[in-house]
Amino acid sequence: MERGGQSASRSRQHTECSRQGIPPLCCILYAVCCLLGCDFLFQLDKVPPDVHMVAPQDSSIVSGQVSLEASAFDSIGVQKVEFLVDGVLSDSGILSGANYTSTWNTAGLAEHSEHTISARASDLSGNIGYSDTVYVTVGVRDIDILHSSFTVGAHQYRYVPFTAAAGDSVLGDFRVLNSARLPDFFWCDAANLSLFQQGQAFTAFDRQQNAANGTVANQAGGAGQYYLVFNNTATASRSIWARFLLRKR
Repeated sequence: MERGGQSASRSRQHTECSRQGIPPLCCILYAVCCLLGCDFLFQLDKVPPDVHMVAPQDSSIVSGQVSLEASAFDSIGVQKVEFLVDGVLSDSGILSGANYTSTWNTAGLAEHSEHTISARASDLSGNIGYSDTVYVTVGVRDIDILHSSFTVGAHQYRYVPFTAAAGDSVLGDFRVLNSARLPDFFWCDAANLSLFQQGQAFTAFDRQQNAANGTVANQAGGAGQYYLVFNNTATASRSIWARFLLRKR
């Protein structure tokens, strides 16, 4: 009678699965879980999760807060994904959409140092899968402030604004075309630009006067808004080529 009862129960389960449109395999797994316990199924699973690094790209140059992303799939279920930097656990990934994400802070690492990034995923059966290894280089992140040729009219000035954080550096150079000289070049913060515009005494981080060309390599004093100023006090216009960039700390 007991065997017949189990057979009838399985028949009812099969009929209910068919009615609900549930795949037969799922119903079978559910029935096995009910009869033998889900631990039995986990013991049968010996296949590790399939894991792949999505970001960053291999051989890329990174800096600051680096976004890490990996995809992971397992037939039973992914329990967790962890990111490894140079073979050492960095952080656990957070499921974001279809992939797992985290961040890696490169602050304090030497410029041009090389590092490896990989991911590992664990499934509900305790199997661990490992991703491909990505090789990256910690580099300097440069942001263009100005890279162009332009003309400053007689008795006029041109300023170029940029935002810097404490410790950022301003690097660049300019050249006055047609064998001419620029009467006045400097860069300063917002307060001193205002003083300059009002014709009052001001303080510049770097000031170069009557120059045919010039080079700048200074560090910003603190976080804030700054300005490159090309001040032409001459009676004729000046054509200038310039390139300046902000090197992040």
